[in-house]
Amino acid sequence: MKRGFIRAIPITMLVLYATVSPAHAQSNSNVCGASQSLAVKCYIRYALETSTLNVPVGMSVQQYQAYGVAVLRILQSGHTYFMVLGASAAISDAMPPGNTDGSANQAAQDAAVNSIVDAALTNGLIALPSNVTEAQVQEFARDTTDKMDTNDGPSFSPGGVLRMIDSYVVTYTDANGNVNWTSVSSALNIAVTNMISSGMIKIPSGITASQMSQFAVGVAQAIETYKTATSRKSL
Repeated sequence: MKRGFIRAIPITMLVLYATVSPAHAQSNSNVCGASQSLAVKCYIRYALETSTLNVPVGMSVQQYQAYGVAVLRILQSGHTYFMVLGASAAISDAMPPGNTDGSANQAAQDAAVNSIVDAALTNGLIALPSNVTEAQVQEFARDTTDKMDTNDGPSFSPGGVLRMIDSYVVTYTDANGNVNWTSVSSALNIAVTNMISSGMIKIPSGITASQMSQFAVGVAQAIETYKTATSRKSL
């Protein structure tokens, strides 16, 4: 089941429009054009008043405005934004929000998104933009994945990396369904090291091969949790 956060215009597009056209946000008050953050908050308020957006269940208007500002900072972050975008595309492709019997299971996909973002942050692959929380990055990643889930047009298959990682989990899972995580970690460490050596993975300065390997193990654990929740044997 979709979360139904957005009725018509994705909040990302609204944020971008607010920041490039701050003058339009001044129709009721000059305060709206004082900064990009205030412009975003004003646009969200106007969008809610016209029912272009709906406040997510469990959020107040103020919290949703704060999330809009966080989205702006994520979009401006560069590396973090592109990392989240790539992860969302891969998850949408390889880990859809449903069980093997065709029934919906949005919670399983959401948990996978949260875990993979957490692994990326824990292992230093991405950093939190200024005044942005991990929960807001996870929310942005879930929203982005949700939008990709609804794309019915032709696309590439970006989930190949997740399926490759899952192949190691499958290989080291016994007949009773128990995963030998020591073997998975060792195999992924060798695979990541080889891909870095061959140039298939390029890591920026400040990131080590060990951090990449630990991130891969975190992703593998998220995959296994997702498969258990959706009754899958593999991705």
